[in-house]
Amino acid sequence: MNAYLTLITFIFSSNMNFLYLIGGLLVLHAGYSSYEHHQILKHASGIPRDIIGELFVGLIIINFGAFQSIANSSRYGLTHDKIVTSSKPFLRPIEMSEAMQSVNSLGITEFEEYDSRIDFLDVVEKRRQHREWAK
Repeated sequence: MNAYLTLITFIFSSNMNFLYLIGGLLVLHAGYSSYEHHQILKHASGIPRDIIGELFVGLIIINFGAFQSIANSSRYGLTHDKIVTSSKPFLRPIEMSEAMQSVNSLGITEFEEYDSRIDFLDVVEKRRQHREWAK
């Protein structure tokens, strides 16, 4: 029982890509097992319960990976060079006042997501700032 709890803790604390991988492998294995079962027992009336259980466990693990992937990541403000974390762990705020507070905490405009893309950064200016900082 203790090893089972350790495994569950490991799954929930690990990366979402790991959960996608494990869940996907379980779903693929359940599909292959179902195919094998029907090849051996062509006149069987249904799929065995262990295959159905494996399929549901795989789908649940994939869903947990999806839930972890919607977590807000910290953002880097370009104007004040600070890392700003969101006040809420999942999704962005819906109310306009909360949304504007999160944007203002970054010290940016509403178009920062477009302006801070790699294609639009002024690399020469960033290099100059780095040289000044390194002195």
